[in-house]
Amino acid sequence: MGKTVKEIIEEEYGTNIDEYKDDFTALVVEAEDIIELTEEDKKFLENFTKVTNLSIVSCKLKSLNNFPDFENLERLELADNNIAGGLGALSKYPNLKNLKLCGNKIKSIDDVAELKPLSKLENLDFIETPLSKTEDYKKKIWELFENLKVLDNFDKDGEECLSELDADEADGEGEGDLGDFIDPKDLTEEEKQRLEKQGLKFIEGEGEDYDDEGEEQEEEDTAKAGEKRAREDDPEESGNKRQKTEE
Repeated sequence: MGKTVKEIIEEEYGTNIDEYKDDFTALVVEAEDIIELTEEDKKFLENFTKVTNLSIVSCKLKSLNNFPDFENLERLELADNNIAGGLGALSKYPNLKNLKLCGNKIKSIDDVAELKPLSKLENLDFIETPLSKTEDYKKKIWELFENLKVLDNFDKDGEECLSELDADEADGEGEGDLGDFIDPKDLTEEEKQRLEKQGLKFIEGEGEDYDDEGEEQEEEDTAKAGEKRAREDDPEESGNKRQKTEE
């Protein structure tokens, strides 16, 4: 039997994670053998009251039982699992906008209809599911959700369209799960270490310091070029050069 979500998170961030649980707006679990969340997982996860983004990806998940009650949840990623139904369990997330179910085993539009109470849904993803191979499934989904903007990475007009967070992840090749740009100068060492544990990396030379250095170098080069032109335009300087040439 695989580890529980509680064990995975405590192993990643330390058993004292409760001390800074309010700092988390995103929780990510990937490539584990979970199958189903336990009641202990549910209770543990509900301590993270600020979470708006939950990702449980490639974890062989079959059931949506015991999912935490996150009243602020806006984005839920459950890609590449073994979920075949029971989507009505997600109706507990009234603020959910983005739901990624690609790579699961969902077959029927009736299963998707269980999500109808989620009136704020804007982005749905059923790519690489049995459902995505059925006729007119997109048309039926568009009819179900009046506020939907993106389905399987395309808008209603058939134009490719990524959400802001998806675009950030694509540009950054997945680094930084929150999709945010953070200036290291604004962080304490403790905050840096904490964010690094969440997968964020700080690269020397990036950010405002790097831009300022480039601007300073450009200004220096411009000043040198101006001095050179001034010397060339100076009659006395030009005369000295000609005299040296004649000698």
